[in-house]
Amino acid sequence: MKKKPQLTDEDQALVNEYLSSGYNKTEKKPYHPWILLLILFVVVSAMGFFAIWLADFMGIE
Repeated sequence: MKKKPQLTDEDQALVNEYLSSGYNKTEKKPYHPWILLLILFVVVSAMGFFAIWLADFMGIE
Protein backbone atom coordinates (compact mmCIF):
# COMPACT_ATOMS: atom_id res chain seq x y z
CA MET A 1 0.00 0.00 0.00
CA LYS A 2 1.52 3.29 -1.12
CA LYS A 3 1.01 6.45 0.93
CA LYS A 4 -0.48 9.45 -0.75
CA PRO A 5 2.09 12.27 -0.92
CA GLN A 6 1.32 15.18 1.36
CA LEU A 7 2.71 17.83 -1.00
CA THR A 8 1.64 18.55 -4.52
CA ASP A 9 4.26 18.20 -7.24
CA GLU A 10 4.47 21.98 -7.49
CA ASP A 11 5.04 22.40 -3.75
CA GLN A 12 7.58 19.57 -3.68
CA ALA A 13 9.49 21.24 -6.50
CA LEU A 14 9.64 24.47 -4.47
CA VAL A 15 10.90 22.58 -1.41
CA ASN A 16 13.55 20.78 -3.47
CA GLU A 17 14.68 24.08 -5.02
CA TYR A 18 15.01 25.69 -1.58
CA LEU A 19 16.94 22.76 -0.11
CA SER A 20 19.37 22.63 -3.04
CA SER A 21 19.94 26.40 -3.08
CA GLY A 22 22.63 26.19 -0.39
CA TYR A 23 21.03 28.87 1.77
CA ASN A 24 20.82 26.66 4.83
CA LYS A 25 24.17 24.88 4.39
CA THR A 26 27.07 25.61 6.74
CA GLU A 27 30.64 24.40 6.70
CA LYS A 28 31.41 22.34 9.77
CA LYS A 29 34.77 21.59 11.28
CA PRO A 30 35.74 17.91 11.40
CA TYR A 31 34.91 16.13 14.63
CA HIS A 32 37.95 15.30 16.77
CA PRO A 33 37.03 12.87 19.57
CA TRP A 34 40.59 12.96 20.97
CA ILE A 35 40.19 16.61 21.98
CA LEU A 36 37.03 15.77 23.91
CA LEU A 37 38.79 12.84 25.56
CA LEU A 38 41.74 15.07 26.51
CA ILE A 39 39.46 17.70 28.04
CA LEU A 40 37.60 15.01 30.00
CA PHE A 41 40.90 13.55 31.27
CA VAL A 42 42.18 16.97 32.37
CA VAL A 43 38.94 17.86 34.19
CA VAL A 44 38.66 14.51 35.98
CA SER A 45 42.36 14.58 36.94
CA ALA A 46 42.08 18.14 38.25
CA MET A 47 39.04 17.21 40.37
CA GLY A 48 40.89 14.17 41.72
CA PHE A 49 43.98 16.17 42.65
CA PHE A 50 41.79 18.83 44.26
CA ALA A 51 40.00 16.17 46.32
CA ILE A 52 43.32 14.69 47.46
CA TRP A 53 44.68 18.16 48.34
CA LEU A 54 41.49 19.08 50.21
CA ALA A 55 41.57 15.84 52.22
CA ASP A 56 45.23 16.45 53.11
CA PHE A 57 44.52 20.10 53.98
CA MET A 58 41.61 19.14 56.26
CA GLY A 59 43.66 16.39 57.92
CA ILE A 60 41.58 13.48 56.69
CA GLU A 61 43.52 10.27 56.20
